[in-house]
Amino acid sequence: MNKKFIAFLLAIMVATVFVITGCGSDQKTAADQAKNKTERVYKIGYWGGTCEAPIFAAYENKVAEKLGIKVELVQMASTNTAEMLSTGKVDAVLSSPGSFKGIEQGMDLVLIDAAHTGCIQACAPLNSPINSAADLKGKRVGVDAMGGPLMAYLSNELKQHGIDPKTDVEWRVYPPPQLQTAMDKGEIDCFGTWDPFAQIPVNEGKAKIIWSNVTMSPYKDYTCCFVGVNGKVVREEPEVAKNIQAFFKAGGEFCNTQPDEVAKMMVEKKYTGGTPELNAQLIKAYQWFSDPARGLKDWKWHVKVFKDVGVFDASTNPEELIQKSYKILE
Repeated sequence: MNKKFIAFLLAIMVATVFVITGCGSDQKTAADQAKNKTERVYKIGYWGGTCEAPIFAAYENKVAEKLGIKVELVQMASTNTAEMLSTGKVDAVLSSPGSFKGIEQGMDLVLIDAAHTGCIQACAPLNSPINSAADLKGKRVGVDAMGGPLMAYLSNELKQHGIDPKTDVEWRVYPPPQLQTAMDKGEIDCFGTWDPFAQIPVNEGKAKIIWSNVTMSPYKDYTCCFVGVNGKVVREEPEVAKNIQAFFKAGGEFCNTQPDEVAKMMVEKKYTGGTPELNAQLIKAYQWFSDPARGLKDWKWHVKVFKDVGVFDASTNPEELIQKSYKILE
């Protein structure tokens, strides 16, 4: 047989093998992707705050089913976020300012979208001489964590009034549910933390708001909480990250259009404390939106504030931190 003809036949055979293998590979890839979408369980972490309403609203209104995914809610402890992320026990959380220090220190959480404004407030007894941050010199202020967001925001306010947050104020730490009791006992002069805890004594007629990022400028105009996704998921499973973003966005829309129903559900399902009326009041006070570009702009503002007041290390490079911790999905 002619050698050229044999070579021609061999070339055809090799090409055919590659085509068949390639098609099979493509079919297998498509099948694997479909399988992964149906079997992949999205683990969304939560702590039980009013501002996590989008998570509960999306979950209970079966947004996951509409997206063709499976979602499992995972209750978090206040100190285990980094561990839960590093071990893959959670894929996403509503990232509050309480996580910002961890992000600066290397916690693998990437912000991908804005979620809402507001949700952190401080209060003092109704008959107290404390009416604003300007009155806090020499006072004992209760917080839920040292170096947390309330400390950062109030420190920013204190500096505006010539008060040194490190030497002129005594910060005392309590779990959020115990802050009101500590104030009632006179152990602290005021306290601040996540909603609904400061709003509860206010609605009971026992306290007054002295600081709020829900109603006070400039804080009320900036995103407070973001959609935070496990960095490994963002890097290796971009479609999962996009589905998480869609899940949170849909939940936020329920908060905008059905705040009373969402609040009632949250209390009945024991996702959060307080009454349906209290939670509805707070949900209506926040701005709920999905806007990745605005989220990036607001994240830059937070980084500046947290560094200016000393919560972030002086050696932290703001631009490098922003670049590694915020990603607008394509």
